[in-house]
Amino acid sequence: MTTSSKRFTCAALLWLVSWPLSAAEFRGLGDLPGGLTHSLATAVTADGKYVVGGSYADTGSEPFIWDKEHGIQRLDNILTVITPGFATDVSGDGSVVVGQADFGNEMPFRWQDAGFQFLDVQFPGVANAITHDGRTIVGTENYSPGGGPAPVTGTAFRWSDADGLLRLADLPGGPECSRANDISYDGRIIVGKGDCAASFQVEDLGTAIRWVDGGPAESLGSLLENFPSVANAISSDGRTVVGGSRAELGNEPFVWRENEGMIGLGNFGKDVYGEAIDVSGNGRLVVGFSSGQAFIWDQYSGMQSLQQRLASYDLDLAGWTLTSATAISPDGLYVVGEGTNPDGEVESWWADLTYIEGGDIGIFDLNNVRNNFGGSGLGDMAPFDGLIDIYDLNFVRNHFGRQWDVNSVPEPSSALLGLLLVSGGLTARKFRRPRCKSTAV
Repeated sequence: MTTSSKRFTCAALLWLVSWPLSAAEFRGLGDLPGGLTHSLATAVTADGKYVVGGSYADTGSEPFIWDKEHGIQRLDNILTVITPGFATDVSGDGSVVVGQADFGNEMPFRWQDAGFQFLDVQFPGVANAITHDGRTIVGTENYSPGGGPAPVTGTAFRWSDADGLLRLADLPGGPECSRANDISYDGRIIVGKGDCAASFQVEDLGTAIRWVDGGPAESLGSLLENFPSVANAISSDGRTVVGGSRAELGNEPFVWRENEGMIGLGNFGKDVYGEAIDVSGNGRLVVGFSSGQAFIWDQYSGMQSLQQRLASYDLDLAGWTLTSATAISPDGLYVVGEGTNPDGEVESWWADLTYIEGGDIGIFDLNNVRNNFGGSGLGDMAPFDGLIDIYDLNFVRNHFGRQWDVNSVPEPSSALLGLLLVSGGLTARKFRRPRCKSTAV
């Protein structure tokens, strides 16, 4: 190794150790001025920096975008045009937002560079989700929730600049009433619901379905045969689908995987109604609501109250009631949702699930991840989903030399540390490696 390379390595190590630390955090997102005090966050970017949703103002619901620096803003604030509607999803970097806007008709939109573009659909509708790269959008055209004498209608679609609009076929046997709710990272798999044959005037009935490569609709079934279900979200890798299904004791959140089928996650309390709303990129963490509470679920810990988990991080949630978790970032570290704030108003919130308790991410954690890769237990890193995989390896790589909560990865005992230091000293004496010198005053 050259002298310059040695200096660079030493400087890099010192820089890693000097990184600022991060901790768990909780924030209410506020509300747009005017109208009712009510906001609902629907999506968060991959890095947790931006949140989108809808907030009531003078004209009714309006789409918003939020970040720490600017707070909550109208999506079209640069154009200074008031746009009724709401945002439903955002690309990985926050540059493209989709949703529904009303300029005489409620139309699906894509927002980019502070401008609205309406998708070239023939009927009113909504854009529900967008791929990480912002290029492919899914939603529903000719959307009507039914009710009274009005029928349930809707046609699921996929849209991109390259291919334009592709309408997705519903399950056979009933009127057209399909919904496209989410899309995988690569855009190949879309999930939602369809088949309203038995419920022509009831929106909340139907069957969870998926489309692969634009092919025919495939039923994902339900927890009770021939009862309603809906698929709300799909993991980045396309292997895990989450949603809600009628069950023996009400409506239950579910996880669906091709080799396992649909599995119910249970519910809190006696008011047994819940749904899974979103899932992390690897399919290991699920968020949603159950019996009026926001939940987070993983295979090893089961369903947990998200409010209690955040409170265990010593965060001040006094006066807050978290009623629903509506989105989670692909890495599982950021969650957004809806709740009641200390003033009794409905407000969106944002939470960072990482937590510092004094453990140091170092070579011992790297060895734990390496030795337990593909298993569970030792080596599991934030957000602690119970499985040791590439997410844990990336976490160690990205935070090496920094302090984080590693309560499931024990640090070495003082005796072992002393032995390692002696061994390291002997090795250093033998090879006479140069030491890093800090120039800090």
